[in-house]
Amino acid sequence: MQELVLLVDDDAILLQLLEITFSGAGFRTSMATNGEEALRALESESPDLIVTDVMMPVMDGFEFCQQVRSDGRWLAIPFIFLSGRSAADDRIAGLDVGADDYVVKPFDRRELLAKAKTLLNRARIYRSQLDGHRAASPPEAVSPGVGAAPGTPALERSSPSVLVVDDDEPMRKLVEFRLKKARFDVRAARNGVEALVEVERRPPDLIISDVMMPEMDGRELRRSLLDRREYSLIPFLFLTARGETEDMMEGLRLSVDDYLTKPIDPEVLIQKARNLIDRHRSNADHYRGEVELAAKKVSTHLEPDAPNIPGMSIAHFCAPLEVRGGDYYDYITIDGGRYVVVVGDVMGKKWGAWFFSVAYVAYTRSVIRGTSAAGGSPGAIVHAVNKLLWEDLKVSEVFTTLVVTIVDPASRTLTWSSAGHPSPLHLTRGATGVDEGPQGGPILGLQPDQDYPESSITLEPGDAALFYTDGITEARDAHGEMFGSDRIQEAMLRSESTDARGLVDDVCVSAQEFVGDTPFEDDRTVVVVRADPEG
Repeated sequence: MQELVLLVDDDAILLQLLEITFSGAGFRTSMATNGEEALRALESESPDLIVTDVMMPVMDGFEFCQQVRSDGRWLAIPFIFLSGRSAADDRIAGLDVGADDYVVKPFDRRELLAKAKTLLNRARIYRSQLDGHRAASPPEAVSPGVGAAPGTPALERSSPSVLVVDDDEPMRKLVEFRLKKARFDVRAARNGVEALVEVERRPPDLIISDVMMPEMDGRELRRSLLDRREYSLIPFLFLTARGETEDMMEGLRLSVDDYLTKPIDPEVLIQKARNLIDRHRSNADHYRGEVELAAKKVSTHLEPDAPNIPGMSIAHFCAPLEVRGGDYYDYITIDGGRYVVVVGDVMGKKWGAWFFSVAYVAYTRSVIRGTSAAGGSPGAIVHAVNKLLWEDLKVSEVFTTLVVTIVDPASRTLTWSSAGHPSPLHLTRGATGVDEGPQGGPILGLQPDQDYPESSITLEPGDAALFYTDGITEARDAHGEMFGSDRIQEAMLRSESTDARGLVDDVCVSAQEFVGDTPFEDDRTVVVVRADPEG
């Protein structure tokens, strides 16, 4: 679908020129003649980009921008000022109210389009990477400052860090001095090679780089960063003596955020640096919020209710670090009144693990339904899931543990197969002891034709089988000591409950009391299958 650009200007001729410029480049356009009209347009349509004049009747561009940036619905829309006012104070004021860029009239249409496409591309990258295309690393890894309390100004969350790259020592030291005076955390490099070392050591919030440098120039540095997904979103600003349009276009084609020419106005540079970092963090917050909202909706379909089984009870507890985590569990009814209980753990934490856990649930459900229809055993199910994951290059990049258990209520038999997952703990009749099942096979995704052994137990009346993820056993107290499986067993033996729900609660309360005020470091899941007591 074509992206929509909202154009705002009281000059009818210029507004028409802007419409021709953007529609000719393949964009849809919407037009308004002042800020109030533009706000009404925002209520009825959602543009992908706003380009606006500054001096307009009724409501000028600055007030319009402030209104846009104060509303959470529009906070992440890229915003460009287009103005005949070229003084440094005007540019600073425009950036200060929240614009992403400030283009001076008369403008070069190619430069305006290049800047617009750069901002739109960056917005698309934020959405795609924070929606899970970079699931191997959670959003925190690419969004410095994300995680502060809502409403906290981005630059107040932590000292913004800037890497200045320039082989001209006087210029480099001047930029360093002015940024440090403005309370930025500043590091420096003399060329692209040194800059890459600094980025690897500690990724900055912003890179300000000269273009012409020995060993590796600014363009090569930018290309190298774009090739590294974990660094591709770091805001990047070219600072150079070459101010021709073609040079600017080349830089913008590399998706740099801006291109400032020397000699520079230090205050413009400082405000631009603040704005780039703040917008980067705000965009990350905005799209991360969208992902969390979507996750809440999706998660309601990934938290199945425990089935009602004659003569037995099943209960669970699942506490992710965030809205959803890497732990997953599932219940599936198969032939002959039997049930499949699935417990798994994706290696990784928070959002990256959550996105893959969704994929694994889909895999296991389809495999279980297919293999169980053919009389498949737990070992055959795990083997089939492993083979599918091995063949799917995208999902096989992340490893997972898994235990699949078939529950047969008629015989009260549990038969399971494990791939790198803790074996179930068997609480025997009369609470005389807890047995730990034999170790299973390796984690999923290591070998395509891996066999997974099976084990079985029969639950006597009152017996229970407890499945868990390592977020429980690896929970630590204030002294760094882990809860461990022994303490789970002790909690099971102390429990006076006679059903699955009570046993789950007793184990989870024991873990919480052990850690006290120390926060848990991983997702926690406990599932209990219990035979009803006699009488």
